[in-house]
Amino acid sequence: DGGDHKMTLVEQTSKTSRNITGGYIANLLTGFLSLQTEHHLFPMMPTANLAKARPYVMEFFKKHGLEYREGNIFECIRMNIKALRYDHVISG
Repeated sequence: DGGDHKMTLVEQTSKTSRNITGGYIANLLTGFLSLQTEHHLFPMMPTANLAKARPYVMEFFKKHGLEYREGNIFECIRMNIKALRYDHVISG
């Protein structure tokens, strides 16, 4: 479809990004990949500030009826494997 999905960056991020819960330890262990939502919205923001942006992003999403998706590391891995399996089914 050429990427013409009629969604804003914020809407697309809400639907396609998922953070890993676990606080500072999870952030360190994942190299701050645990803050994907904030990273996608603010790609040039230093990683040390992504956690500071999190409550503002959560509030913005809630105010505008967008889902803020997050889960523990095992839930996120399971969802990624499920997504990869689905992608394989529709493309192969």
